[in-house]
Amino acid sequence: MEAIAYQKYIRVSPKKLTRLAEPLKGKNVLEAESMLKISPSTSSKWLWRAIHSAAANLRVKLGPDAPDSKEMFIATIEIHKGPVFRRLRPRAMGRADIIHRRTSHIKIKVSSKGD
Repeated sequence: MEAIAYQKYIRVSPKKLTRLAEPLKGKNVLEAESMLKISPSTSSKWLWRAIHSAAANLRVKLGPDAPDSKEMFIATIEIHKGPVFRRLRPRAMGRADIIHRRTSHIKIKVSSKGD
């Protein structure tokens, strides 16, 4: 059985989230959450929330037969680009530079060990 969770329009660049998400693929939920808790990156909280949500979705889907976090594992983590916010920064001699504020979308699929 599988469950999916989405986090959309996160104000973190997809490159930073991908760097955090790659080592989590295939790990069980408990181990992945503990890795993200001790991570120094501030963007790890978004991945933690998405994994926590996907695990909760699987528990709701399976009902009383739901496995605990040790028996659930992360099947896939997908990080996609979201819309880019453009901001102007004043520069010398009346010019302006465009600053790109990137956003991300996260899609996490969690499976139970029996599958």
